[in-house]
Amino acid sequence: MDLILAIAFSHHIGMDGDYNEVHPHIQLQADSGFVAGAFLNSESNVSPYVGWRFEQRAAFVEVGAVAGYEAIDVAPYLRVGYEIANSVDLFAAPAFETDGRGGMNYGAVIGVSFNF
Repeated sequence: MDLILAIAFSHHIGMDGDYNEVHPHIQLQADSGFVAGAFLNSESNVSPYVGWRFEQRAAFVEVGAVAGYEAIDVAPYLRVGYEIANSVDLFAAPAFETDGRGGMNYGAVIGVSFNF
């Protein structure tokens, strides 16, 4: 079992809002692939999550459930990434926002994470 402390920097693609792009992050990774953690999300709220991490060489996929967003109590969680250097990951995740008119905008969050 590993405890990962990280800081991630992100950019929001296809989104209209003004979002936090600095994300302190703590994650517990079990040998079975189970992950649980919390991060400062794009709305500057703490987002706890649970899920599973699948790794293939330097690539990974995390799936699960996350809380802490204003638009939805619990949301699906998906993050894909690639370790580009020791303890440095590039990642991407789907994103959505309400547009203020009852509709939705869909986009992505891309970023880099420095893991300690």
